[in-house]
Amino acid sequence: MALTDQQRAELERLGPSIVQMRLDATSNDPGALVQGTKDTPRRDVADWLRAEDEAKRTTCIGLFNYAESYFRSARALDANKPKVTHPDAPVNFLFYHAIELYLKAYLRLKGLTPRELASRKYGHSVAALSKRASELIHGRHRRRYRVSVHQGRIVSTADTRRP
Repeated sequence: MALTDQQRAELERLGPSIVQMRLDATSNDPGALVQGTKDTPRRDVADWLRAEDEAKRTTCIGLFNYAESYFRSARALDANKPKVTHPDAPVNFLFYHAIELYLKAYLRLKGLTPRELASRKYGHSVAALSKRASELIHGRHRRRYRVSVHQGRIVSTADTRRP
């Protein structure tokens, strides 16, 4: 069951440390109500605490640095030209994942939560992430951009078609 706006506001008012203490003092039954949290079930309070912790740990800078690692690794592997049957496949995968992480870093900067970024709506869909980033940059009905990898470089091109 999802939290009501009242329950969420009460948890935010109390803060993670007090909520954790109240959760610890509650029965282990997932349906047990946590005292002093507007009668919120234990499982919902635990989910809220996990989401708060994840949001604190998953920053836009962390995602950017992670993306940069994938990008630089792709460039290094591309420069090495390994003697294998499909040398471009791992390079393209690394570039593609770097693009995904750069977009997620930007969207995290703009306020999307880690839970939203991991949802079915965005997940690993570079198209959905790119569309949302473009909306935030240019507005909902302005020019869209396509992101791709060409000769070891991340390239963004304008899509002049209207949505």
